[in-house]
Order: sequence, then C-alpha cells, then structure tokens
Amino acid sequence: MANQPQQPDTALHNASHLMQYHDLIESIVAALDARDAYTASHSDRVADMVLVLAAALGLDEDETTRIHMAAHLHDIGKIAVPDSVLRKAGPLTRPEWEEMRRHPVTGYEILRKIDDFKEIAILVRHHHERWDGRGYPDGLSGHDIPPGSRVIAVADSIDAMMSSRSYRPAMTSAACRREIEKNSGIMYDPRVAAAALDGAQSALELSLSMAGILCLWSGVMEILNVCGLSRRIAALFRPLLRRLLPNASRDEETLAAVSANVSANLLGL
Repeated sequence: MANQPQQPDTALHNASHLMQYHDLIESIVAALDARDAYTASHSDRVADMVLVLAAALGLDEDETTRIHMAAHLHDIGKIAVPDSVLRKAGPLTRPEWEEMRRHPVTGYEILRKIDDFKEIAILVRHHHERWDGRGYPDGLSGHDIPPGSRVIAVADSIDAMMSSRSYRPAMTSAACRREIEKNSGIMYDPRVAAAALDGAQSALELSLSMAGILCLWSGVMEILNVCGLSRRIAALFRPLLRRLLPNASRDEETLAAVSANVSANLLGL
C-alpha cells in the first residue's frame, strides 16, 4: 500500500465546470478504445451505466458528474499497455496480466497533473479495488475505497461480463446478475450491487443500444482522418493533448489519431 495517494476532502468543489471537457474526453477515449476491438465503446457503456447507478443511489449532480467523467477515463492508463498485450486474442500470461494491472496507476499519474482532474484521478486509480481488500493497486477495502470507484467497479464488471471475447462468449443478463449478487460484499459494495441488481438491465439496454451508433461514428471519424480532412485543425489540439496525455506524446502516430478524432468530433465533421 506504498505511495497510496491522499483521499480527496469530503467538501468537494462544484463539478459542473468539468462538463466543458466532456466532448473532448469522449473523443480521446474513443480513439484509445479503438486500439482494441474487444473493448471498443467500453468506456462509453460504463459511463452510461454509471449514470443509471448514480440515479438509483440518489447521488447529487456534482458527484454524478465526477463519477461519470471518471468512468469515461477509467481505462485511459491502457495507453501505456503494449498492443501485444492489449490486443491479445487469448487469456493473458502472468507477466502480461501484471502489465495490464498497471493501468489504474498509469491513468492516475496522467490525470493527477491537471488541477481540474485531481479528484477524478483518485477514482480512476481505485476502480479495481475490491470490497474485501483483495483488489489492486493499493488493496483498499470497504469504505476506504472512494464511493465513485465502487460505482465504476460494478459498471465496469457488468460490461466486461456482457462483452464477448475470443476465448469466451458474452454472459447472459441472468448470469451477469447472478455474479453481481454472488460477489456483493466480496468484490462489490453491497449498496452499489443492490442498485445494480435493481437497475442494471435498464442500464445495459441503454448502453448496448448505443454501442452500434458509437462504433459507426468511430468509423466515420477514421475515414475522415485517413482522408486528411481534419489534419490541419487537429494540429491545433496537439498542445492540449500533450498536457492531457503526456505518455502519448512519445507516440506520434497515437497522438495524431487522437488529435484528428478530437478535432473532427468537436467540429461536427
């Protein structure tokens, strides 16, 4: 539990200003998700489910906004995971799994450098902690885990179980519900798990219905990028993206793709 970051104060500042970053974040994450066919639109679906769970839990607008933004960014640390691991068709080896497990801390290190994202960075760091303390990276348990991270953990698990992989089919909604129920109080905050059992189906239906639209939109963006229609405008976004994603600045191909997606999306091309 070394180097565990200090938890944010309970008196949090108003989060409404974070919405100014929403479209930018969606575009960045869409480009990152596109690296892995199996997780395309995953972050958007998790963010959608978080909204449903937050409503069921009675969270206020500020906390909901903060968790929603963190859900969009929860896997941003995977930018540092090699393609050979991220795109592997089968189960990961132990060394590959250790590589993948670094992504919450990498995401935290990326986001904490931006003042407006310090609280979001904490939620991203802890979205793989478990209620029983057997999660990672810091082995937090119970109420020591930030509430927003507990919500993201359940939404993330639901989408993972309901998504197909090359080595296993997607679970049925009934099987997914059984897993959430079985792991309530073990992996998941019992209160969040209960909210998921009551409202997960509606969240899944919303998220999965959006997946096709989001994938189509990503395809349109890729065509625009290949054609170079947004190349000049994309260059304007690179300084900002270098600040948001310092690890990506060493990969010009990734940075160019992200910049093009951002500029095309914001311009409505």
